[in-house]
Amino acid sequence: MGLYQRAYETFETCSHLAGVERKGQTTLAPVGHYITNADIEITLHADGTFAEARKVGKKEPKICIPVTEESIGRSSSKIAPHPLCDYVEYIAPDNSKKYDAYLEQLKRWKDSEFGNPKLDAIYSYCADGTIISDLRNIGIIKEKKGETENLKKMVRWRVLGLGDASGPVWTDQTLFKAYTDWYISQIADRPKAICMITGKEAVPTIMHAKSIVPFYPNAKIVSSNDRKGFTFRGRDRFHTVQQACSMSYEATQKAENALAWLVANQGAAGSYGGRVYICWNSKGKPVPNVTGPMEIANDSAIVTEPSNYRQALHRRIQGYHDRFLATDFVSIAAFDASSKGRLAVTYYNELNAWDFFDRLEKWDESCNWYNDRFGIQSPAIYTIIVAAYGNERDQIGKKQLVVNDGLLKIQMPRLIKARLGQLPFPADIERAAVLNASDPLAYKENYPTVLWVACAVIRKYYFDHYKEEIAMELDPAKNDRSYQFGRLLAIMEKAEQDTFTDTEKKHQPAAVRLHSAFVQRPMHTFQQIEEQIIQIYYPKLNPGKSGYYKKLTREAVAIIANFPDEELDDPLDELYLIGYFLQTNELLKNPKEKQNEDIEAE
Repeated sequence: MGLYQRAYETFETCSHLAGVERKGQTTLAPVGHYITNADIEITLHADGTFAEARKVGKKEPKICIPVTEESIGRSSSKIAPHPLCDYVEYIAPDNSKKYDAYLEQLKRWKDSEFGNPKLDAIYSYCADGTIISDLRNIGIIKEKKGETENLKKMVRWRVLGLGDASGPVWTDQTLFKAYTDWYISQIADRPKAICMITGKEAVPTIMHAKSIVPFYPNAKIVSSNDRKGFTFRGRDRFHTVQQACSMSYEATQKAENALAWLVANQGAAGSYGGRVYICWNSKGKPVPNVTGPMEIANDSAIVTEPSNYRQALHRRIQGYHDRFLATDFVSIAAFDASSKGRLAVTYYNELNAWDFFDRLEKWDESCNWYNDRFGIQSPAIYTIIVAAYGNERDQIGKKQLVVNDGLLKIQMPRLIKARLGQLPFPADIERAAVLNASDPLAYKENYPTVLWVACAVIRKYYFDHYKEEIAMELDPAKNDRSYQFGRLLAIMEKAEQDTFTDTEKKHQPAAVRLHSAFVQRPMHTFQQIEEQIIQIYYPKLNPGKSGYYKKLTREAVAIIANFPDEELDDPLDELYLIGYFLQTNELLKNPKEKQNEDIEAE
């Protein structure tokens, strides 16, 4: 019950936001309410006469409407009206059973001690049964066209002429409270039971909310409608739903509304392959998402030095430490639909807040690399997966890395567990990233991203498995065969590129075309490429530049020559990418100075 208990605490902490619209955010639904889209807005006078109506724009915010336990989980075959805002098929008299049920329920509410002048106006209008003709008269519903579709339009109400009480029903806090109090009074006669969320005796809920995750509108976290399939009974352990899981109506409403609120406001940023990840503090304090890197720099200040990156990261983490108490917790949950009606909690974890921030820091501190003009960055978990397993595809007019949902669902939890559990970086993901980075011809636009991620992952992998921190500065004297071969690959690639004219810049240098072969047979392929460089491209360079490249080549070859001859043509390990990246980066610095270096050509 940890998930529901933390969600319940979240609602209690943020109850002042319940029913309050905030720009750019989905509203937290009060107890007995639900957040949905409206299609038609009908404005009434205080006496219940029709004033006007309009179509609600698709970009307008969702609204908060009252619901019952039966109506929020209703199927197409079940008659269960919402108490106020509902589809046209319930408000219009065409379907007498649905219409009568809607009017009867609305009448009971309006005539109770929890009534409201807006309810009187809405009931009076609906009782007249003119909604279809009114909407047709102003062109919102077309005569005899799309009748079924029109009946599925959600109606929201606005009432005029009530002084300060005038206005929309979907923002009326007084009306929200009135409905909550009324509905609780309607279910007060149910036998009480111990609530597994609060530990107190209270009126239990009989149904749970669906559409907590919008991707799966009919899926519920808690469900017990399959009595024949022994969903909750097991081997006759339980004879009733309440014996298996008893939760009070109010606590369930608060917990599930809080979860729906968290998913709605975080889900877009944390949705991967149909699985949604959320990360929150039950006291309402903002926390970073576990799937993304820590944001350490603003738009005008990028970090380009490793020491500065560590300092900026630590300052960011310390800022979170200062806002949280040692007793605060952070919850992380993932949701996916195991079927159309079942919403699975595929991952749940709670960590002490300070410990949570420290673990994020340790990951980002060892999993980072130079990301072109953005400076040093740690790649998001999603970026690691698409760089390791993705293919380049046309998406919305440009090339993007794409990976199938099945892989995302498998690999995302593994990396989240590694990040939060301080587990070693998975070797198979590191290997996949290296393999993709070793095939630059597979990418037209995204190779810089693939290479950046691969280097960050290699750095993380070596730190976790070998306790070795890979330096982010070029080390020309590093006694590593793969590293030095990587340098050679970068040198030959740059030497050829420097001879290209504007029309030739679209061509791929031999070092790029033979990149994959170079990794498998480095000495053999090096000799092939070097022969072309010496015969064709060095003569096109000025003496200073060609001499400079020859000098760098001699340096790398001299170190490689110290290794046994039988090892020289063995496949390279991942460190060649580090040498390749750092040497390329170094060659791109101050190109004019390199051109003018007074190095005698051979």
